[in-house]
Amino acid sequence: MKCVSYTRTLPWKNHQGELAIAEQNQRIAAYLAEHKELDLLKKYSDRKNDEKARTAFDQMTDDGVERKFDCIIVASMYSGGTTGNQGNALCDGHRPDRAG
Repeated sequence: MKCVSYTRTLPWKNHQGELAIAEQNQRIAAYLAEHKELDLLKKYSDRKNDEKARTAFDQMTDDGVERKFDCIIVASMYSGGTTGNQGNALCDGHRPDRAG
């Protein structure tokens, strides 16, 4: 299955226990190592300090509409979008932070 990963920082929210980009990538890599049926095609990452910054997210969404991949892997549902609803919608499939 063709997949992509998405990572982001949320420095404006000051979340306790927020995962750094490197930690998110490590979790995703560990998950992919356990799921050989997933082929990581591309990594998208938003690293900006503005809450509305979502350049990579928008590109990933556009690529998804064009069916360039089958699923998105995120380390946490909190990094899956700019709102909780976007994160939940993206995380309906494979999630490294959830068993199964």
